[in-house]
Amino acid sequence: MKQKHLLKTNRLLLIVHSITFFFGTVGLITQLTLAVDMPKANSLIPLILNILVFLGGFFVYGKGKYTDNYAWYVGCGYTLVYAFMLLMSTSALAYPYLIPIIMVLVMLMNKKRVVVVSVAYIIINVIRCVITVATAADPSTASESVMLEMIVSVLVVIASLTGVKLLTEFFENSFKEVNDALEKSTEATGTLHKIAEHVDTETASAVEDIENTRKLSETSYQTMNAIADGVQTIVDAIADQKSQTENIQGAIDDTHKRTEEIVALMKEMEKSLGEGIEGVDKLLDTVKNGIEATHDMELAAKALTDKTQSVRGVVDVIVSISSKTNLLALNASIEAARAGEAGRGFAVVADEIRVLSEQTRTETENISAILNELVEYAGNVSEKVQENVALSDTENELASGAREQFDSIQSQTGILATNIAEMGSKVNSLRDANEKIVDSVSTLSSSSEEINASVDSAVNASAENVELVGKVGKVIEDIAKNVKELNK
Repeated sequence: MKQKHLLKTNRLLLIVHSITFFFGTVGLITQLTLAVDMPKANSLIPLILNILVFLGGFFVYGKGKYTDNYAWYVGCGYTLVYAFMLLMSTSALAYPYLIPIIMVLVMLMNKKRVVVVSVAYIIINVIRCVITVATAADPSTASESVMLEMIVSVLVVIASLTGVKLLTEFFENSFKEVNDALEKSTEATGTLHKIAEHVDTETASAVEDIENTRKLSETSYQTMNAIADGVQTIVDAIADQKSQTENIQGAIDDTHKRTEEIVALMKEMEKSLGEGIEGVDKLLDTVKNGIEATHDMELAAKALTDKTQSVRGVVDVIVSISSKTNLLALNASIEAARAGEAGRGFAVVADEIRVLSEQTRTETENISAILNELVEYAGNVSEKVQENVALSDTENELASGAREQFDSIQSQTGILATNIAEMGSKVNSLRDANEKIVDSVSTLSSSSEEINASVDSAVNASAENVELVGKVGKVIEDIAKNVKELNK
């Protein structure tokens, strides 16, 4: 992002430098041609220096358009050209030429560079003003242009220094806020994704362990059937059954341990989902408050329109009264004229009343025009408020949709937690059954007289193991499917 900003700013600086070079060159050539009373060197030196700095700028731009080297070169180089142009000329018309360069340097937000160029700019203009006043035939006449030049120079320096400071603070604060929000979002997403991946891994491992347990249970079941069919192989079958049962017990313990880890991870996931739902609820509250405020504004705009209409009615009444007063004043003037000398004073009063009536009517018409404008403005405000209401409703729908998505995730998580709890219950049942097998095998080893009864018990227990392992395997597969859906 920084390189793109530097590239765009350097391009703008190249364009501004090209334009100032063109007008500066035209001005110097014109001065060289028309200024007969001024030495040619006063125009040639700035002209040559202007061309050299401009040509050198193309080379620097080609090498460092993604850095601030070109801006530094133009700032220093053109400041030197500007000094020669302003101090070696009899005219001060070149004093604004450096202002566009300074404005572009402000956009780069390098305070040191802006300070250097701005200080050089103000110093050069102060020197030029002193020379102008000192060499002027009439200092009082020259002081007006000098004051204008100094005011513009000071305002440019203040604006540039303040601008680079404000831009720097604005971008730093903006980047900080964006980075903070991005870090929080990334952290929450990463935690959720990590938990889901860990659950997926642990579930796959559990499926594998359950499959091994199922195979071992089937082997145990087959072994017990073989024991029932042939008593001669009882001793070897018992030893093999004992070994297989110990392996089953280890697999069950490992499965139980992994189930506990999955439960802990599910609790962390539920906590993260709860925080996400709280955030969405706060957003919904904010959107609802905005909608209520917008509706209040709409009601206020309508009330303003109604009140304005009421005032317009009053104004119409005042206009009617003014017209009638004017007519009465006219009739009184006619009657006073008929009265002759005796009605002269009354005629004066009637004329004054007529004049006041005309003024009242004029002002009332002005008030009516203002009220018409108020009605129009109130209508515009009402339209804008209605647009804001529509936008607020859209925001409310989007926030509600996000809330529903979080609720769906929480529901899926609840299902996953229920399945895991059921898996834990099944594993405990499986462990209990396997302990029974161990007891049975020990009994078979210690007492051959109870072999037949023990074999029957072992066969039944092995059948239960196979059934339980099949159920647990199915539960684990469902958990794996839910985890994969959650990862999507």
